Amino acid sequence: MNLNVTVQDLRLGRYEAQRNILFREFVQRRAIINDPHDEDDTPPEFVRSELLELMVQSSNKKGVVVVQADRGLGKSTAAKFILKNSAGGIMFCNCKAESTDGTYWKGVAWAVGVPVEVYENDSTWKTLLVSAVAAAKRPDNVSRPSWVHRVMDGVLSVCTGTTSGVDDSDPPAIHGLDLSPLTTHKRAIIVFDDFNSVQKEDILFMEHLFPIVEARGVLAFVLVRDECTANRLLELNGWGRISPLEGICEDVSDAKDKEKIPQWKAPEWTKAQLEALVRSRFRDVDMSILRIDDFGNPWDVLEQAHRLY
Repeated sequence: MNLNVTVQDLRLGRYEAQRNILFREFVQRRAIINDPHDEDDTPPEFVRSELLELMVQSSNKKGVVVVQADRGLGKSTAAKFILKNSAGGIMFCNCKAESTDGTYWKGVAWAVGVPVEVYENDSTWKTLLVSAVAAAKRPDNVSRPSWVHRVMDGVLSVCTGTTSGVDDSDPPAIHGLDLSPLTTHKRAIIVFDDFNSVQKEDILFMEHLFPIVEARGVLAFVLVRDECTANRLLELNGWGRISPLEGICEDVSDAKDKEKIPQWKAPEWTKAQLEALVRSRFRDVDMSILRIDDFGNPWDVLEQAHRLY
């Protein structure tokens, strides 16, 4: 018996054997892939904010929604909340760090087990991924993974460092937040987080992906920190099937402009929301010793609380 089996052999064998169901378990369990803050940054409670409300309101759409905001304003946390309340889906984080050449799209492929031989020569894996998201079911209909799948997942996780971030807990809720745009349509979600300062290949990846996403009735959020990348994405389809998140971006072009000109604004947090955020992380906190004002950055406020507690 030949025991000289490499991780690449395992990945290729698994893909060839399961190419039609490869992504299904990730999607049904609403997995968060490669979350760099998996252990310490997922909040025990979700807090209502302007950005979260705007993203929930956009959840009745299909196609790609671009969310541009600076670090710490709640893009990733809002996306996790929506994913938990969706019909099913998957969230990709930190994918540039997972690829061998710093391209985001190769990190996506590698993270869900698509071998190099496949993703470099065959683009159908993208259609399989979106189709798996489109076919998502509620968690109570999810079958448990077989022992073979669990063993393969364990081997690949140990050998490649890839984690699935599976969460089988009940969906959270926030008082006063209307989830009907999300729950009424039972929209399936795919999230591309940390899509920052990407290469040309990654823009082409999204150009190939967005017609598939829209055609299959899926909603994709692309979370971006830099305006340049966000604007490059919007240029792909003239704000059609790839559109900015309403409420943080407007078209400031006039009659003489041939194309739309995006103007982004930072999502805002009120003092009350920032205080609720601190209380969700730190019990019995004395707010009087913290400097919290309207329009503050949640990241800075939490750092301040960390130093004191």
